[in-house]
Amino acid sequence: MNEEHFQIKNMGDAEDVNRDSSDNQEIVHSSDPEVVINPLGISDSESSAERRLTDGEIDHLVDNAERKMKDKAELAKIKRKMGVDPYECMTEIRDVNPEDWSTVLFDRLKDPAVKEKFIASKAEVLKSDNPYDDGVEDQPEDIEANGLPKFKFIKEHDTKKYHYDAIRNYDDTVKRASRYTTYVNALEVMKGPEALGTAKENGTVFIDAESDGKPLNSRQKSIIESHEKGHVVRTFNVNVRDISKGFDFDKIPRDAKRPSYLRNPDELVERMSQLKNYFGFRSDQSFSRGHLKYARDHYLKDTGLDNNMTEFFGTITPEKEDEFLRIINQYPI
Repeated sequence: MNEEHFQIKNMGDAEDVNRDSSDNQEIVHSSDPEVVINPLGISDSESSAERRLTDGEIDHLVDNAERKMKDKAELAKIKRKMGVDPYECMTEIRDVNPEDWSTVLFDRLKDPAVKEKFIASKAEVLKSDNPYDDGVEDQPEDIEANGLPKFKFIKEHDTKKYHYDAIRNYDDTVKRASRYTTYVNALEVMKGPEALGTAKENGTVFIDAESDGKPLNSRQKSIIESHEKGHVVRTFNVNVRDISKGFDFDKIPRDAKRPSYLRNPDELVERMSQLKNYFGFRSDQSFSRGHLKYARDHYLKDTGLDNNMTEFFGTITPEKEDEFLRIINQYPI
């Protein structure tokens, strides 16, 4: 991901990286992602445009993925009844903290087991009564007392089509997100340096990003890059209730600048992803109770970057720990 850096003016053309540079232009870096095979055995070399999964085929994949997820949950219950901790540490925990967190992330996202978890995460919405497409729906006449028509605007993220397409395009989305990263000064997008980055423009890291008044070093910028890249690939707005079970939001400080920020499932998941990147998880490895304890003790000191991680750890109370461990292992994180 960070072998070479290029400056380009037109962010719409990610492949054209041989352009004249200037200090005010956006900086990107490029890589050559490997061919990915989808669950039906179709490689990117055949092009998703030539053979796209139908909704019916996706329904079949969702059923299979959901069944496996439920089997694992049942196994965890059996272990508990036997007095075995389903989240016990099975491997030696060691300090990894790689220099390039984005490469670790993309290696993990390409793991077929992680993709299957992504598919399973869509089961509830695809089996719900949510509308298939976005648009405007008429509401019952008795909603408006004055007799005027009442409309409900359907957001794209709430439609089944959006999530069918997310599964259908997963490999292409991962590949596209891994190709380049945008670097601009924070003011260019009307932000302050303390905002660190944004998911826009295929993942953006601010050149002047700073934490506690100090500029970020290269590893810290890689942490932010991987965080924003995660947002580009995945959304968890349909999993709010379940993901919330792993956190005690009452532990968010009352004087927090954005008290609702860490209630957002997307933000919670990307911080869970940061923990997996910290340990160098390049595949669908199990995140144990020991990993969580080690991260509590060492993560902030080792990374030197606290993008709300103190508050994040604070919401994982002893009462919530088992649910947190279920979520970080169940979802495509």
